[in-house]
Amino acid sequence: MYMIACLITAKFVNKNYVYSCMLMAWLVNSLIYLFLAPSPLLDFLFHANQYFTLTFCSVLVINMIDTAELIPLFQATLDILIVNGYSHGSTSTYGLTAALINSSLSLGGMIGPTVSGTLIDLFGFPWTTTICSALSLAMVLILSSFLVITKTTNTPLSLVDESVGGPPSTTPTSFINRLSLYFRKSTKGYFKVAPVQPSQSLVD
Repeated sequence: MYMIACLITAKFVNKNYVYSCMLMAWLVNSLIYLFLAPSPLLDFLFHANQYFTLTFCSVLVINMIDTAELIPLFQATLDILIVNGYSHGSTSTYGLTAALINSSLSLGGMIGPTVSGTLIDLFGFPWTTTICSALSLAMVLILSSFLVITKTTNTPLSLVDESVGGPPSTTPTSFINRLSLYFRKSTKGYFKVAPVQPSQSLVD
């Protein structure tokens, strides 16, 4: 399911729905986390009962929605780096993009279980998922505020790219297309097949 969701998210990112995907993902996650335990805020529906099927389906949806948080993040980070003067089409820029995101994910993977385990010990699993829902909603507010500020200050989030040997394009290309284009340019001429020389007979 995660792989299928990645393919669907990539289609939206290729159409430049970068921040829309992330906002939608954080908003949906803030709702799904309430059904994960479920949350004590929903006791009027579930009467403090826990349901395995509900928890299983919630985890499945969260894993699928996570693709809309992570995949557009690469494109957004790459665009912001290029806007701030980093070289377009450079392996160092792509490497910095991957390093920033993967190091952040690794840090979260280390801190997250520790903090969540502590919260479960203190408040229990239902209230911990409620806190996760609040954090997801906070991310929606933070990202929305960022987009509003960039819009009001006319700060660009991406640059218009120029295609190789052609006029400037009207929309920025996707992360995957840029990487593919750079690979074709950097490997041009390296995979030419050398002409086969006729072998000389060992017997004169």
